[in-house]
Amino acid sequence: PGNNDRMFSLTKVFPGVLLAVDKVKFQLLSGMEVKVRVADSKCSPVYGPINAINFYRNNEVSVFIGPVCDYSLAPVARYASVWDLPVISPGGFAHDLSQKHGNGAEYTTLTRIGVTFNSLAEFMVDYVIDSLNWTRGYILFDVDGLSDVMPKFCYLAAASMFNRTKAHNFRFEHDSFKPEELNYDQKLRTGPKQEFASECLL
Repeated sequence: PGNNDRMFSLTKVFPGVLLAVDKVKFQLLSGMEVKVRVADSKCSPVYGPINAINFYRNNEVSVFIGPVCDYSLAPVARYASVWDLPVISPGGFAHDLSQKHGNGAEYTTLTRIGVTFNSLAEFMVDYVIDSLNWTRGYILFDVDGLSDVMPKFCYLAAASMFNRTKAHNFRFEHDSFKPEELNYDQKLRTGPKQEFASECLL
């Protein structure tokens, strides 16, 4: 996005993109012309795909680098799958963006090159929770936490954890909060049902 409040804003990442393009141009694509076109996704499910459609319609794209924000990336990656164009992104944190294979796969040309919530959930559920033989848990997340990365960042992280537990003998309760409105001690004592509170708190 163009908004410099975002961790992955265009002005912060574009110099790195240009360095990578120069390296690829001289090492892998010697003799080929490489043009970089830029648009502001605004971390929006509307503006991101509109820009992608315009690039595609004007025959100006062979590969998408980004968007980073999940809300723009998801629709762009869906269209790119139909157009058979690769999408490379350090974003794409949400668990459903891993649907690359099989019937109904929506993101067949998407390559996520960063850490995802899938890997976080896999570690927490498959290694921590399973090794401790926990069967119940409580996720408490900040509604606006890490909004400089993208809106609802913590919600998407919690959703990935919840999704990962479906294949395990584990039950989560969850709740959201806003830090400025929260008495932490009271929330932790009264939030989870008593049967959950004594088992584990995530």
